Formats: sequence, C-alpha cells, structure tokens
Amino acid sequence: MVPNKQHFKQLDGLRGIAIFTVFISHFLPPEVSDWHYFAYGSFGVRLFFVLSGFLITGILLRSKALIESGQSIGYTLKAFYFRRTLRIFCVYYAWLAFIALFVYSDQRLIWDFLYLSNFYDMLYLGGRGNQYWSLAVEEQFYLVWPFFILLCPLKYLRAALLGLILGVIGLRLYLSMDGAEYLLVKKFPILCMDALAIGALIALAQS
Repeated sequence: MVPNKQHFKQLDGLRGIAIFTVFISHFLPPEVSDWHYFAYGSFGVRLFFVLSGFLITGILLRSKALIESGQSIGYTLKAFYFRRTLRIFCVYYAWLAFIALFVYSDQRLIWDFLYLSNFYDMLYLGGRGNQYWSLAVEEQFYLVWPFFILLCPLKYLRAALLGLILGVIGLRLYLSMDGAEYLLVKKFPILCMDALAIGALIALAQS
C-alpha cells in the first residue's frame, strides 16, 4: 500500500503565506495587488505547486522503496489514485453540483468537471477565468507524475528533475520574449512543471 503522507508542521506557515497572497490578489484592486509588478496571486499559486510537488513526490518516493521491496507498480498506482480520489473528488464535485443548481449552468461546467478548466480559459477566455484552473493543473500533474517518479531510476532522478526545471524555465522565457500572452503561458500545464519539480527536488533531497 501507499504509505501515509508525513505531516510537516513547517509547511503550514508556507501554506498560510500562499493563501494570503492569493487572497490579496482577489480582494485588492490590480494596481495594489500587483504593486511593483509583483503578482501576489501568481506567487501564491506557484508556492502551492511547489508544496504539492514536495508532498506528492515524498509519497511516491516512499512507494518507490516499497516497489523495490517487491510491491507491484500496478498496485502502487491504484492505491495512489484511490487516495487522491478520496481526498479531492467528493468535495470538488459536491461544490460543482451546488454551482450548477444555484449559481449558473453552462458549457464551462463540463470542463470544470473534467479538470480541464485551464484549457477552457486558454481556448475561450484568453487565459482569464475562474479559480479552478490551478486545481486542474494539479490533477493533470497527478496523471503523469507517478509514472515519472516510479519508473525513473533513482540514480537519474535528480538530473531528470533539474533538466525539467531548467527546460521549463527556458521555454517560458522564450515564449515571453516571443510575445506570448502571460495568462496563456501561466496556465499551460507543462509551463507549471518547474514549480512542481522544484518541490520534487526538495523531497528527493530530504528523503
């Protein structure tokens, strides 16, 4: 089975900072929340991605040790996805049902239901949209990350993570210099992977 996730009390303060910066971005005027070009909301979301990368990779590294001890990859993946489903899906879908019944009901709810909010925002809203996009990115991350961590040999994992971080940073810089819209770059899944991989790299160093 997948081991229980260890609780790091030190991370609670970082979560608080991330929540506070996102709060500022939603409730202060743009010229205040983006003071001196520091986008508080984007910083908070990126910090959440780093924390997710750290915590999920920690779970997967402990699972990787169990696989090396004889546990099957198939069982490990099923246990991982079962736990993720219990943790997120029930509350999220209950909220979407409430939205559909009492707030609005249109085609974007289907995209939100499928954890494709970020793609809806990019395709139809020029990158703007609701707050579900970051959750969609994390769920898309969960689809591929277990295979990356569990199948990559441990001796190559650090180099692979560093390569991913540098590659995504380079790609984002290139797109920005080429005039790509910031909100589109911000919400495309692969362009969020550097923050998630930084958290993974910290988990690897801590393991």
